[in-house]
Amino acid sequence: MPGQNSRVLLADDDPTTRLLSESYLNAAGFEVRVAVDGQAALEAYRDDRPDLVVLDVEMPRMNGFLACRAMRSLDPQALIPIVMLTGLEDTASVHEAFEAGATDFICKPVH
Repeated sequence: MPGQNSRVLLADDDPTTRLLSESYLNAAGFEVRVAVDGQAALEAYRDDRPDLVVLDVEMPRMNGFLACRAMRSLDPQALIPIVMLTGLEDTASVHEAFEAGATDFICKPVH
């Protein structure tokens, strides 16, 4: 399986999106750790560096942009991909995601 043994940190405050994303990633063979907000995602990242991070932009306690910046500052040389996931489709949000250190930006809904 392509994702076998790869660890994904998935952070999204929407329970439905979280459940569907986790289910899809598990089915693809990924080991998924879930966080319900940006602060919890940062703590999970500190505890156990994943192979991939998927961050929703709009979350309580700490948004995805801030969480991404904080993750990048923990280990500036890390090559861990961070993908921002959001319903925002404006150019400013895409630009901010990349400035925060995101590897890529995906707009919801994801198909």
